[in-house]
Amino acid sequence: KPKVVQVLYGSGTYLSGVAGSGSGTLAGFYQAALNSSYMDMLTQYDTPSQKIGRGSFDSSVQITPSSTRNKSSISDANIQAEIAAQISAGKLPTPDDDTLYMINIPQGKKITMGGASSCSAGGFCAYHSTFKSGSSEVFYGVLPICKRARAARLDAAKAQLLRTRPRSLRMSWSRPSPILRLAWHRI
Repeated sequence: KPKVVQVLYGSGTYLSGVAGSGSGTLAGFYQAALNSSYMDMLTQYDTPSQKIGRGSFDSSVQITPSSTRNKSSISDANIQAEIAAQISAGKLPTPDDDTLYMINIPQGKKITMGGASSCSAGGFCAYHSTFKSGSSEVFYGVLPICKRARAARLDAAKAQLLRTRPRSLRMSWSRPSPILRLAWHRI
């Protein structure tokens, strides 16, 4: 049963729908979507040894990243190291095979991964991957807030949230294999 832990990556400006709780927020979306027929559709990706079913929203946690991993540009390696450090410190719940950490990045931060950058032409507006921490495989998605230069209004950012979050959630369970390692959504 999949479970999502929403992670707010440090202080900064988040859209109200990201940092809030209840209806009309990502927390509300995760609560509703994980226990809905939306998840039932993912059974097409079941294997004889792995079944995808309805899940749950575990919690929303705001972390305080190390200053070396929380600059204006944050690499995927920094994000992995910070998730591992927060799990070790007990700030994030210990992962199991069903845990997915959805990492929300504050507005104005650039994420770099595999030679690409978030929120730029030829870059990405969300991605998911895995890494090994001790004996655990850690599954995570990274969700920066992207605003294009011509569409720098709050409405455009909210539309981007609605466009990328459901896809990132679905892809994280339908393609979480450590062999595949990575998936992204190009802009």
